[in-house]
Amino acid sequence: MLYLYLASNKNDYVLALSPAAIKKAIGMARSTYYDQLDKLIKKGYLVQTSGNGYEFYEVSQIPKEEIKNINKKLLKEAGYEVEEINSFAKLEEAAKDITARKDELGFSAFTSAGLEGSSSWRFSGHLANMPLFYEFEADKITSQPATIKGTYLSAFRNVWDLYINNSTVAASELPSKTGTDTLADFTTGKAVFYQNGTWEYGNVIAEGSVVLTGINTDVAAEGTVDAVKTAIENKQNLIVEGCYIPFDWQKDFDNEYLQSIKYYCLVMSEDFIKNNFDSIKNHANY
Repeated sequence: MLYLYLASNKNDYVLALSPAAIKKAIGMARSTYYDQLDKLIKKGYLVQTSGNGYEFYEVSQIPKEEIKNINKKLLKEAGYEVEEINSFAKLEEAAKDITARKDELGFSAFTSAGLEGSSSWRFSGHLANMPLFYEFEADKITSQPATIKGTYLSAFRNVWDLYINNSTVAASELPSKTGTDTLADFTTGKAVFYQNGTWEYGNVIAEGSVVLTGINTDVAAEGTVDAVKTAIENKQNLIVEGCYIPFDWQKDFDNEYLQSIKYYCLVMSEDFIKNNFDSIKNHANY
């Protein structure tokens, strides 16, 4: 958000930054401000001139050759292409193979799945949301239930086991591993796969080196697909939205269903963000 605010002005200008000024401008909390400021400096978008004065650039000032090629490059070194990792089974196969050859390859499959507070939310929150979402959807639960059945928790367990058994560190070391440790695993080329959200993309991207994809736990076919088919059969309207819809969703539907499905992706270009920043900011969640 700090980058977007700065980019909504003009490139290559000197500005004085302070948490109070940014809070007044876009409502950003002090702790968030310092975190994002540090990231923009490290990534070369802000260059300090004096005191709290910085020169802002829309394009990183770190030379391309200084940014490590990671993820796609490492995956290819291990003998795989991104397009091949199109199911949980394929992900599991690649991860276990990389682990078996990690000493030879010089890197691991996954970054450390740290359980310290700055990292654990990726699993206790975001990853755990997935089996609960599909269970609530299948059982038509619309409010906080007293208990859960755990219908899809086996999928959660499968992914979690894959993380901790094919990581840069032993499972016994995970309680002390932080979000910073995890990011370092990825940006220094120690691991191929790094679970996080789209918001982290800007912190790890190197041109042509990082690809963003989802983890297909094979749960969606049991929940969402059935709900969509039922709606079509009953001639009902249904909207399925979110970032968890796999790109190959069409394989789960016969033509009779596909004729009734409209699939849309909404993408904001860099120019759109710059030209409509105030409107985007008014609809943002801080």
